[in-house]
Amino acid sequence: MVINEITLFNYGPFKGENRVRLYIEKTDNSKSLRNIILIGGKNGSGKTSIFTAIQLCLYGQNALGRVSRKQYEDFLKDQIHKNRLQSIATNMAFLELDFDFSVSGKRDNYKIKRIWQVGSNEQLTEAITIYKNGEPLDSLSEKNWQDFVNYLIPPGLLRLFFFDGERINSLTKEDHNRELTDSIESLFGIDVVKQLRIDLRSFERKVLKSSRVDEIEAKILENDNNTLSIEASIIQTLDNIAQIRTSIDNKRNLINRIKTVLSKKGYFGGDSREALLKREKDIQVTIEEKERQIRLIFHKALPFSYAGEFLKKTTKTLSQESEIRLDIAYQKKFNEIWTDKTKEITKLLNKKSDVTNLYSILNNNLSLDSKELIHNHITEIEASDIDRWFLEEAHKEKDEAKIITEEIEVLLKELDKIRKQMDTKSDVQIQFTEQLRELETASQECGSLELSLSENEKSLDEQNIKKDVLIKERDILDEEIGKLAAHNNKLTWVEKSIKALQLFESKLLNYRISLLEKNIYSSLSSLLRKGDLIESIKIDVDNFDIFLESVSGDRINKKTLSEGEQQVLAMSLLSGITKTSGRLFPVIIDTPLGRLDKDHRTNIIHQYFPRASHQLIILSTDTEIDQNHFQELEPYLMASYLFDYDETSSSTSVKEGYFWQ
Repeated sequence: MVINEITLFNYGPFKGENRVRLYIEKTDNSKSLRNIILIGGKNGSGKTSIFTAIQLCLYGQNALGRVSRKQYEDFLKDQIHKNRLQSIATNMAFLELDFDFSVSGKRDNYKIKRIWQVGSNEQLTEAITIYKNGEPLDSLSEKNWQDFVNYLIPPGLLRLFFFDGERINSLTKEDHNRELTDSIESLFGIDVVKQLRIDLRSFERKVLKSSRVDEIEAKILENDNNTLSIEASIIQTLDNIAQIRTSIDNKRNLINRIKTVLSKKGYFGGDSREALLKREKDIQVTIEEKERQIRLIFHKALPFSYAGEFLKKTTKTLSQESEIRLDIAYQKKFNEIWTDKTKEITKLLNKKSDVTNLYSILNNNLSLDSKELIHNHITEIEASDIDRWFLEEAHKEKDEAKIITEEIEVLLKELDKIRKQMDTKSDVQIQFTEQLRELETASQECGSLELSLSENEKSLDEQNIKKDVLIKERDILDEEIGKLAAHNNKLTWVEKSIKALQLFESKLLNYRISLLEKNIYSSLSSLLRKGDLIESIKIDVDNFDIFLESVSGDRINKKTLSEGEQQVLAMSLLSGITKTSGRLFPVIIDTPLGRLDKDHRTNIIHQYFPRASHQLIILSTDTEIDQNHFQELEPYLMASYLFDYDETSSSTSVKEGYFWQ
């Protein structure tokens, strides 16, 4: 199968008609392998719409699982594009899928167009048309067209070829994966053999007539009813899980769109209001500490630094008084010496009057009234301390007070700025009240959906366990019927046929599993960075659980692998299944590199993508396949497209080239 083109008209975020060419024939004679279509887009741009649109176009209501007709019609109504710039809402949408399909070596072209429209009475009408090689499919009536599509491409097969990152990751994380088991059995033809055995047993039961048979028949009927019931529950749970995951994706896209709008309008700019409040409190505490320091300085010498004249006068007076004290001390010492030496001086001089004159001359410069000028009876040391306190400490503390005052001014300016920012935040919050309320509601709903998803996944595990028990009970009952049938000559050949089918099924399954193990290991060895640590892959033929064996023969617990290594293992499983089945289907992968490190991404790009299928469609964001990865991928590209979402018109347009082209 090759998907040539898909057309989306007013579908989801796509306004009007948008054609996406998904397969381009090589026009040169080069042998280069170009098998990849790369579709890029931001979250919410509509990449996943391509993923779902192909399945919706093919299978209609069945694409959504077990849903009512009303639920399906409501879904179609929701998918009609809504353009906020148009005064009149659109009421019609369609999907058209152009693909080639080969049967027994003959290749035919098909076009399936699914169109739906909402009338004035809100009633929805839907129509499907199928063209084969350009002509309407006249061999079947229109009411059987959907059955034809289901027969041509069974929905179960596409589960192995259409994957998003989450489903890829779940392939190897979950033990006893029922969806994987059923899909592999369908792909390898095991389900056909099983159905033949069931039909033969049904025929056998009709032939056998005995009380014992009747008893076993009743148990088989009860077992079948219980199995059908649990299978219906499993299908319903799977559908619930699929719908919940879709709802979660929609909610996450809505959250991303709201955040994008708020971010562009500046809501997330700068610090948060909580951060601003904390900063305001911190600054206020700092200001209070600075003010306390100022008060302490004022209790010391600082006030004297503002009394300049007083300080000059005081220090001058202290200096004068210091000189006077020296004069007094000198006069006292002089008088003591004079009194002690007067007799000796008198002997040397002729007259006593000369002694008096000499005393007057020597004592002439002394201020005999100096004591009257001394107002402060302090010591020289105290005077020196006062002088140092006035001239040094006071000015030093004045400088310190000035620095602290300037720091307070800076803090006050910052405080004023922060308060203005908080006022702006409040205004912005009021401005975006509706968007914030919508964001909070979407986040709460997303959380509830994730909780519901977890509960449904737990319920699915329990239901699968019950189904396994019923299958084992049925096998026991079938063996009992077989023993009874062995005694009936008429059913001998039936029993031989059943045994032959069992043997054939066992050998076919073992053969296919053996090939699958080798193909998975071959792919894993080329993709896994630590591939040399794994010696082989083993698959349980009963439940298709996958086991890894080391070089030493020990079993490796898959849970010890990193998230990226588990995803590489899952991709190797898909590659192995595709190669073993021999069925050529396109592979579509949404967000394939999310959990991978640099080395594994490089291996996937060069070893897996070129060999995954003859047609690989990758849906990615610019952060997953970035500019460097794009350059590595370019040699394998048939084409690349960008889904560009315009917030003004709420619509996505399709552009050729990737983000950087």
